[in-house]
Amino acid sequence: MLASLFPPHLAVSPLPPIDGLGAMLVLNPRPAMPIHLCLSVLRTAPRHQRVLVITSSRYSWRDALVQFNDQWLTDCAGDAIISHLLSRIDVLCARHRNIANHLSSISFH
Repeated sequence: MLASLFPPHLAVSPLPPIDGLGAMLVLNPRPAMPIHLCLSVLRTAPRHQRVLVITSSRYSWRDALVQFNDQWLTDCAGDAIISHLLSRIDVLCARHRNIANHLSSISFH
């Protein structure tokens, strides 16, 4: 499985493999990067698997996504396959400033 932070048409080839990805922390990304990474992981994941995105502010992230206006997401989000993958992404708002420290101590299995 090759995961990417970018939509398929912008992905650089060859991508570094991220096999067996259990958890990944992406700090201060472009607004759409976590979504593209989630989609690329979920594309080959079992149908029951879900992905969790943690953000400090769900509304700020949503506003940044709207302002960024990712053309690939705009064009493809209505596609049945992409829409199903998007439905498997959960968003958690965690306002704690030291969330990275807490996440590093969690075992993701």
